[in-house]
Parts: sequence; C-alpha cells; structure tokens
Amino acid sequence: MRGENSEIKFLGLGQILLAFFLVFVLLAVTLIKKVWSWAPFDFISGILSVALLITFMLIVQPFAKKFEGNPVEALKFISAFLFSLILISFVFKNLINVTKQDNIVVPSLYSDVVMTNLFGVIYIFLVAVIFSIFMKVLFLGRGREVKVKFILTLAFFAIYLSFTDLFESLSKMLRAVVFEPGIAMIILFFLFMWISIRIPWVISLRKREKYLVLLFSSLTFIFVIFHGSPLITGGGAEALRFYSPLLFSFAHYYFDTFIGVYSFFVFVSTIFHLPTTEIYERKVAELSTLQNVGKLVAQMLDIREFSETALKIAMEITNSKSALIEIKLAENEIIHRGIGTDTEKLKEITADKNLDKHLVVNFDDGDVLIAPLIAHGKTSGYLSLMKKEGGFDADTLNLALAFADQIAIGVENYKLVMESIEKERLLREFELARQIQKKLLPGVLPKSNKFEMSALSSPAFEVGGDYYDFVIHKDGNLSFIVADVSGKGVSAAFYMAEIKGIFQSISKIYKNPTEFLLAFNDAVYGHVDKKFFITLIYAYFDVKNGSIQIARAGHLPPIFVRGKKVEFLKPPGPGIGLMETKMFERYIKPVKLKLEKDDLLIFYSDGVIEAMNKSWEEFGYNRFADFVLKISEKETDKITRLIFEEIEKYREGEQTFADDLTILAIKWKK
Repeated sequence: MRGENSEIKFLGLGQILLAFFLVFVLLAVTLIKKVWSWAPFDFISGILSVALLITFMLIVQPFAKKFEGNPVEALKFISAFLFSLILISFVFKNLINVTKQDNIVVPSLYSDVVMTNLFGVIYIFLVAVIFSIFMKVLFLGRGREVKVKFILTLAFFAIYLSFTDLFESLSKMLRAVVFEPGIAMIILFFLFMWISIRIPWVISLRKREKYLVLLFSSLTFIFVIFHGSPLITGGGAEALRFYSPLLFSFAHYYFDTFIGVYSFFVFVSTIFHLPTTEIYERKVAELSTLQNVGKLVAQMLDIREFSETALKIAMEITNSKSALIEIKLAENEIIHRGIGTDTEKLKEITADKNLDKHLVVNFDDGDVLIAPLIAHGKTSGYLSLMKKEGGFDADTLNLALAFADQIAIGVENYKLVMESIEKERLLREFELARQIQKKLLPGVLPKSNKFEMSALSSPAFEVGGDYYDFVIHKDGNLSFIVADVSGKGVSAAFYMAEIKGIFQSISKIYKNPTEFLLAFNDAVYGHVDKKFFITLIYAYFDVKNGSIQIARAGHLPPIFVRGKKVEFLKPPGPGIGLMETKMFERYIKPVKLKLEKDDLLIFYSDGVIEAMNKSWEEFGYNRFADFVLKISEKETDKITRLIFEEIEKYREGEQTFADDLTILAIKWKK
C-alpha cells in the first residue's frame, strides 16, 4: 500500500512538472507569434494547449472522483466553476489590450502576451476541472455504449477542425457540404442530443434532490450562454484565440454546446420525472423497510423489543394511526403490544378473532386491518392496524400483508432460536450429569477366589436414576446396594448422587440390613420431592462364612439360582422416604442365605422386567427366570452381558418405553 501511494505521488509530481513545461513552451510560442505571425505556430500552440488540458485533467482526477455517484453535487460544482470561468473571462477582458495586425487580432504589448498566457493557463485549468466532473455525470449509470458515443463526438469534432483549419486544399464542394461550420455544428448538436437523450440517474433522486438538480442545471445552461456571449468575454475571447485557436474552438463549439445540451436534457428529464417522485420514494422506502425488517428478523433475540420495533415500522410504511400486535409464544405466554391513540378500540375490534386470512373492518372514518401472523402453516398471532384518511388501498394492503408475513417468520425464528438455546442448555446439563453419574458408579468391582461379581448399567437417556455400589469392610466382608430413583434424566441422577453419599456413610456404621434401611429412611424422609421415590435392595455379604443377608425397600426381588432351581427372593419392605421410620420399621424383614457352590444371585432394576417389544408386551418375570436359568452356568461377566443383549433383542429397537437398566450378578464358587 505504501508503495502504491509513493507511485501515485510520483505520477502526480510528474504531471505537475509537465504542466509547467507546457506553460513555459506556450509562453515562448506566443511571444514568437507576436513578432512572426506564421500559420504553423497556431498548430503548435493548439497541440500544446490540448496537451496541457489533458495534463490538467489527469491532475484533477482525484478531485473529480469524489463526484462519482453524486450527480447533484457534480452539477453544483459544474455551475460554480462555470461561473468562475465567466468571471475570469470578464476580468481578463478588461486587462488584456488587443489590436489588429495583418487582419489578425493580437495582444497589443508583450505584457499583454504574458497576461494572455496567464489567462489561458487559468482558463484551461477551469475547463479541465469542469469537463472532468462533467464526464463523471455523463457516464453515471450508463454502459459502454455511451463511451463509444462520446468518442464519436470527439472524433467528429477533431475531423472537422482538421479539414477546416489544416487542409485548406480540400475541395470547396466537400467543405461546403460536410464541413461548413453551420452544417458541422448542426451535426455536432444532434450528436450531443443523441448522447444526452437518456439520463438514468434522474429517476432515483428524491424530491429535494430533483429541485436542486433543476436549479443547478438551469444555472449551468445560463452560464454556458453567458460564456459564449461577446459582451461577457469580448477581448478575452480574442486573446484566447491568439493563445490557441484549437482551444478556442474546443471551448466555444464543443465544450459549451455539449454541456449546454446535456444540462437542458437534465432539466427536461427532471421536470418529466418530478410528478412520480412521491411514488418512487414510497417504493424505495417500502423496499428499504422490508430489507431492514429482514435483518431484524434474522438478528432479533428479544421478542418484546422485536414486537415494538415491528409495530413502529408497520405504522410508518402504512401511514397508520394505531397498531396492535398479539404474539402467542406458548399456551400460557401471549405478548400484547400497542402503539397509538386508538389501541383500546383496536382491542375491542380484534377481540375473539380467530382468522386464517386477513380481514378489513370498515368504520366511520377509516379501516382496521387484522392480519394473522402465519408461517409454515402455523398462526402465531395477529397484527392489527387502524388507518384513517381513506383506509387501505390495494398497494398499502399488500405491503401490510407482506410485512405481517415477515413478522410471522421473525416469531418462528425466535421460537426456533429459543428452542435451540434450550436444547443446547439441556445437552450441556445432560453431559455434566452423565459425567457425574459415570463417576458415581464403581469403576472396579471386588475380586476374590471365593466369588465372582460383575455389573452392567445402561441409562435410558444420557443419564438415569439407577445406581449400584459396594463397600469393603475392614474384616473383608462386603455391603452392596442396587437402587432406582423414580423418573429419568438429570433430577433422578442428582438423587442418585445423594444415595451414594448416604450409602457410603451409613453402610460403614450399620452393616445389618434392617438397621441400614432404617437409618437410610431416616436420612431421606422429608428431604425428597414427593414426585420422586427411591427403591433399593441392600445386602451384607459375609465372605468368610459364605452367607448373605438381603433387605428390600420396594425394589424388584432378586433372582436366586441353585442347581436347576430358580426363585425370586421377596423379603417385604416399602420404598424409601414414603413414610416415617417408625412405621417403615414394621414392614422390614430381611432374608438370610447360606451359599453353596455355583449359587447365583442377580440384582436388577425395572428396566429388565418392564422392557417392551413393539407389541407392547413386557419381558416379564417368567421369561427373565427362564433365560437366567438357561445361562446360569456361565461366568458372571457373560451372564450380565447376555441378559443385556436379550433385552435389546426383545425390544427390537423400540425405544419409546425404554427404561434404565442395571444388572449385578454374584456367583459363589466354593
């Protein structure tokens, strides 16, 4: 970027130096012309002046670029610089003295020659500025064809000057027919009309801008006429002809005529489009408003702020006096917003309306439009507008309905965004709970040469309420628990965390199953939400003596297999936390078993028994007992895995009624 700026500065300096060089060469040529009036000097001064004009146009390009896309400012500056050109011409008219010498008007003194050069340089600079800005306006909003037409006008003018001034030997007939000044100017005039006939940027102007264009285009036209008037320029024009005949011809025949014709057509076109300005501005405002609403729909996350902004825009684009919006977010969440002096009347008119298409209600001094907010076939509310002074015409009605559709889309987007945010929150919550649950379950089970133990747990959702755990006492014996919290999801998982804390603390104090359950119920009762209840089964495993005591609190009965015989152990006991401990104690009756070789005990949750297939048939106790007996001779790792696979197979992929599933198997080996 720094290199580009340096290059631009270098080019600008080079152009300025070139301009100074051309100025001094022109001064030298005109001084010689004063002494020696030789025709080729006119040609040389013409070429030098054109070169100076082009150089000045290159120098002022950065200034002219500021007017790209801004025709109003461009016309203002064109008229201002034209006035400056007229003023300079008038001033130098009185400063330069001219006289006739061999039928040629020349400056009287050498000082007049110097003044002529000063006038010529200022004149060329102003013409360069005006013409550079003019080309920005001329090419605005137009394609390549206008540039071709512009080149054609320059080419015709150049040919005209060449044949009239440089080729005097051309046949008089050809010059009279084609290059006679009057005929040539008529042709050039029509070429300028051809290039100026279509001015596309006028239609997009606002009313105030069109009035300014009328002012500046009329001033430009007037100033062009004054610029060509001998009363204004007089001797200044003759001095300019001496300085450069080619520059004089360009300024008075091409420059003046082109800008004059174009400013005239700008004036006429603006007058023609002035009556349609309000319609155009209204359409632009409508489009702009809908675009802004589209952005609002995409970005708005505050539904109340959205509704208020939507009402203001609706009133603005329809010129309504009052507006009311009703948005239904949920069954019991409805937002009402109103703006204007007649919102209460709007509420009365729109009350108890159940519409699937818009309705216009006429009243004494206007109309009320009720537009349902429908998106994707769902009605999420209503937009009501009260308009006086003639009511709703077809255009306003269509605009209001289109706007109502935008609001409906915005409401649906808001709901989707809120659902997405809630879903993401729940996913994060579930992930956190899943990680907590995973850490709550034991990572490694006890190992012994006297027994095998294996466990498997699978939640119905990301997290569940099933829990199993164990404690190894100092004497080497075990206490273990299998529990189930009613319900599923995060709440059940948090209760599961509470169970772990209670189990780990109480089991070390109370090894006896009855004492353990009483202490557990005492810790839980009154501290658990009534919507939840806890079932569990607790066992104290005397590893040294090969005996086990089991107490049950509302949980499913464990299954016991000895040889070819299978039974469900059903020691009585209600669920934890349902009653006070004194009453709870009456129902607790543990069972004690003396284990023999290959005896198998399986503790499980209701996800095993209540598993359903597509016919809504439960897996059930009998099917479970038969399957356990069938696989009872296998190792406990295989037993838990095979039970899980059998349940999944029975479900046939049906997850509608899936529940948490936990299996803990113990086999006595000695």
